[in-house]
This record gives sequence, structure tokens and C-alpha cells, in this order.
Amino acid sequence: MRESVRRIMIAAAASAAGAVHVALPGKAAAAQAADPYYVGASVGQSSFETDFLSDSGGPVSFRGQPLGWKFLLGARPFSFFGAEIEYVDFGEAHFGESGEITSSLGHPRGGAAFAVGYLPVPIPNLDVFGKLGVARYRAAYEYSGNFPNTCIYNPTLDECVTIGRATISGASDATGLAYGIGAQYRFGAFAVRAEFEKVSTTQSATAPSLLSVGLTYSF
Repeated sequence: MRESVRRIMIAAAASAAGAVHVALPGKAAAAQAADPYYVGASVGQSSFETDFLSDSGGPVSFRGQPLGWKFLLGARPFSFFGAEIEYVDFGEAHFGESGEITSSLGHPRGGAAFAVGYLPVPIPNLDVFGKLGVARYRAAYEYSGNFPNTCIYNPTLDECVTIGRATISGASDATGLAYGIGAQYRFGAFAVRAEFEKVSTTQSATAPSLLSVGLTYSF
């Protein structure tokens, strides 16, 4: 009895495998590619806004477009689906003057994880893909200026002490939905890619993005 059940299970598994092979012909039917893992690096132009609190109490926004870069590790076990994790540095942007703020800078950087979907393209070695995931990053900031109308309460003196001329620095964390699109051309174990990625968030550095070109190596 047990032997009969075992034979039935083996036959069912073989039939299912055959059905998948028919539905996805050629290499697309293979559950795992020959070199499913890859590493890579990219560089390009980032874009983000950083908000500072002005002396009058309202926010002051600066937009920067510095040089950004990233490292990534990915896996593509299926022809149409994969995943990537990456570390992204959106670069350090130095901003101009605004009101009592004489100089300022912003620098967001962090990590992201994506599910990657590949579109069927009838061109050999060319891939077009979309990415969806989540990013967690820290946005460092610093600004200097003269703040005669801003004070900090001193409990010892029991009074609000005027800041005056000062340099203020800090960092804030943000988490947001991350998404992107891109294309790559494969030649052997290497691939050249171009892509655009963005994090959707209203915290810290607002909606940082990166337009980049890079190189990956499969192993």
C-alpha cells in the first residue's frame, strides 16, 4: 500500500513539473538560472529636499542634486522575478542662503530592499525591469546663521537665552515606500544597467531619488 502511494506521488510530481515546463518553455521554465546571484555598483545624480526651521518659525526648504552612488546584491532565481538589497548614499548637498540661514547642508543615506520584476523583451540579453520595496535611511543636516529671535530655555537661569549666531546639526530617520524602473544589457557575467529609484516619504530629506548607471557581475 505504501509503495503504491509513493509511486502515485512521484508520478504526480513528474506531471506537475512537465506542466510547468510546457507553460514556460526554454530557459524561462527553469526555476533557477545558471548564475542567479550578482553584485553591482552604480553612480549618478540624486535629488532631494531638506527642510530647516527658520527664525520666524516657518520651514525653509532647500533642494539639492549632488552626486550619489550605491552598492547592491541581488538574486534572480526565476527569469521574470528576483530580489535586490542595496546601500544608497544620496550624496551631500550644500545649499545657499535663505533669510537668517547663511549656509546649510543635507546628506541622506541608508538601505533598501526590493522585489524585482522583469518584462519579457524580444531582444537577446536585454532586460527591462521594475522594482518595488521599502527603504530606511538617515538624513544628516547642518545649518549656520544668526537667530536673534530664537531662544532656548535655560532652567538654571529660568529664562530663554537667545541663540544668536550658531551652527546646528543633527540627523533624523525615515522609512518609506521605494520603487524604480530600469534596463540592463548582459554580456557574459557582466551587465550594464541604467535605472531610476525613488523613496516616497515626507520625513527628513523629502523623497530622495537617484538616476544612475552601473555595472553588475553574476556568479
